Amino acid sequence: MNAPTFGVEEEYQLVDPETGELRSRADRVLETSWTDDIEGELQDTMVEVQTPPCASMAQITDQLRRRRLTAATAAAAEDLEIVAAGVHPFSDWRYHGLAPGERPAMLAERFGLVARDEHTFGMHVHVALPGEVDPARLLGEVRWLTPVLVALSASSPFFQDADTGYASFRSIVHRRYPLGGPPPTLRGLQDHERLLDFLTGTGLVPDRGTIYWTTRLNPTHPTVEFRGADACPSLPDAAAMAALARAAVAHVATGGSLRSRNSLPATWELALLDLNEWQAARYGLDADLAVADSGERVRPLRKEAERLLTLLQPSLERLGDGPAAGRIRHILKHGTAADTMRWIFRRHSRMVHVMDWLREETQARIYRGPEAGG
Repeated sequence: MNAPTFGVEEEYQLVDPETGELRSRADRVLETSWTDDIEGELQDTMVEVQTPPCASMAQITDQLRRRRLTAATAAAAEDLEIVAAGVHPFSDWRYHGLAPGERPAMLAERFGLVARDEHTFGMHVHVALPGEVDPARLLGEVRWLTPVLVALSASSPFFQDADTGYASFRSIVHRRYPLGGPPPTLRGLQDHERLLDFLTGTGLVPDRGTIYWTTRLNPTHPTVEFRGADACPSLPDAAAMAALARAAVAHVATGGSLRSRNSLPATWELALLDLNEWQAARYGLDADLAVADSGERVRPLRKEAERLLTLLQPSLERLGDGPAAGRIRHILKHGTAADTMRWIFRRHSRMVHVMDWLREETQARIYRGPEAGG
């Protein structure tokens, strides 16, 4: 099997460098940029970057570094800074507007307040579809990685100036969309296509791009797209999780499975996945997951993450991304961005200090060469 290429999308907050407040000036930042590497999104408080297809975690790291630098430079020209984190900790969405354009207007008309107040910032990983496996079967396997990705990437514990009690409140905000959770169990690509054709054919779903499953076959590119992760302040964390997603695809393409040993009936899978994604969003690394192993109904997420790491280590090594495992274990040992944000707030009792850390961490490695291992 040829190693699948992969790429990353990151969404950044635009913030005031002094107060840390969210700012609605994406249109001006895009005008300032001298490249096509930065794009707009639903809200005028955010910009997005996309890497080209890459062959290694080292390349992903370098491409993300370059794009963070480009976005940070364009933002600085408008007296702003960029932040990678799932939601803004304290700014009120009512002071901000949608991005201009037909699609933001359509989404606001279709989804109302859900679209209007959704200032969320994610990291999406795209992995090229390998020819060795039916894409829908691949989707059915790799979706089991999503709860672990949600927990590892969690960076949104605060919202509207309050501690939400969640590790990834972005995940909860995004679950309000129809078709916003894990994908259903499908019999194959033909079944997948019939379902999507039916949903869009009803007129109740605007297009395939608004089928927001946390793992999906991308509607415009031949990739499987992992959509569950918060934007990661740490560049090495983002690259390591992208590598883990690619390893999962490569593992399944060579006949492997991500499931536990004795899976429950297929008709039960969606309920487990939905519950586990919520558990990961709520409790982060301290979550307990429902599992299908005989004699074991509940498994700590940390234990599940270690199981998947052990399972995927050979694929990581074969793909040249072995350092990703060390970085993932670093997160498991030392905590997520959400854990750090809470620690900072407990120490200082002021959100501005949380924002100071987020700005520094987002830009910490963009002015020097790539660091594939973190």
